[in-house]
Amino acid sequence: MWVMQPGILYFMLSVIFPIASAIEDKIACSKQDSRIATEIVEEVFIPIFDDTSNTVPTSCPLNPARYIYGDNEKHKLQEEPNRWSCQYCGKAFVTQDFLDNHFDNRHGDTILKPPKGVCLGDYCDILRCEVVDVLYSAPETCNQTQLDILKTKCEKTVKQCVPLYLSGMKKYSFINDMRLAVCAYLTCEKYSEKLLQKTSSVKLIIGLFVGVSCFFGAIIFFLLVCTDILIVEPEDSYQYIKKRNKVKDVKIRIPGEDAELRHRHRTTRYDSDSDR
Repeated sequence: MWVMQPGILYFMLSVIFPIASAIEDKIACSKQDSRIATEIVEEVFIPIFDDTSNTVPTSCPLNPARYIYGDNEKHKLQEEPNRWSCQYCGKAFVTQDFLDNHFDNRHGDTILKPPKGVCLGDYCDILRCEVVDVLYSAPETCNQTQLDILKTKCEKTVKQCVPLYLSGMKKYSFINDMRLAVCAYLTCEKYSEKLLQKTSSVKLIIGLFVGVSCFFGAIIFFLLVCTDILIVEPEDSYQYIKKRNKVKDVKIRIPGEDAELRHRHRTTRYDSDSDR
């Protein structure tokens, strides 16, 4: 009877358990949504603190310093359209997704895990991340009740971001500024309004590109059709014109000599009758 050797058993366990541990420690956080949320926070939310010379408190879940993958994003370098390199070890990958997987597998210690770390992608609902998508279009129907729930979540979130040293009217004014920047758009009337300035620029560029492409495409199509109509082989020109104008063949009968004689005889007879 074969008995597994202790060394083989140890090797198998050493392979299985790290994989199981990695699966268990894997954080359920959308990196794509988190990147969009980070972009929105940095352009819409953080300027409120900068304009008032305030610091984002660590208690604020929208603090970029608490972003789970914040350090990973700082160690990315896109050298070419199809070349992303890891600034931890220098390895390069053809896509950003492969680089993200590399971070998870080889540099897991650089991830800021909960509860200190926050998945900003979880706040995409109140930040309206979907509006940033260049292909986004406003829905035909709107559920204001659902938006009211998101608005309540938004207001609770911004209250966690108020610096502790603010009080009185300064605190109230600061909270109101954050509400106007983020929470006020969670209504059916304002939900689809533009979010990022550069997103609007991208939409404009894409719109112009599509419009110009359609214009030149129509010109090329017109030229091709006209060229096809005008350039016709000589032997086919009559057939083409006949087909285009739907002209039917008309057979012309040329009378023979006998018919001509009969016609002349008939005319002579009528003339002689009239003389009588």
